[in-house]
Amino acid sequence: MPRFNPLDPQHLARLNKAREMSFKALDPFREFRLKAMREVVGKHYGHEGSMEIVPMPMLRITIEAFVQRLVAQNPTFAASSTFPQLATQAAALQAALRQKVEQINLRETLREVVFDSMIGHGVVKVGTTITTDGAEGWSHLE
Repeated sequence: MPRFNPLDPQHLARLNKAREMSFKALDPFREFRLKAMREVVGKHYGHEGSMEIVPMPMLRITIEAFVQRLVAQNPTFAASSTFPQLATQAAALQAALRQKVEQINLRETLREVVFDSMIGHGVVKVGTTITTDGAEGWSHLE
């Protein structure tokens, strides 16, 4: 198969068709999540809430309790080495990991994925990026 050429209209058409098919294939999951979210927010959440009146939204309370217990704060890291000459590098790695977790607000991402996993699928997409200047590294888009 030839490489993708973004200037070729046929390649763009095939890419667009594949994107549309993938989006359509996820429709049942989106509909299920919407129904589940309606149950979580209850009847009094605008005109999109649950059809049933529930005096106490137990599902929401349960999910929030689990989320709070599972992700109360950002994860922490401990880096060490059995080699004394690597102790400073281990401490630097530990500090860098803690700083990056704060910078990308990993706690909120984990809370969202735990919440989503309680009502369906919780997925976090991760990976490395390559910038236009050729530098490689981790990225977090907000």
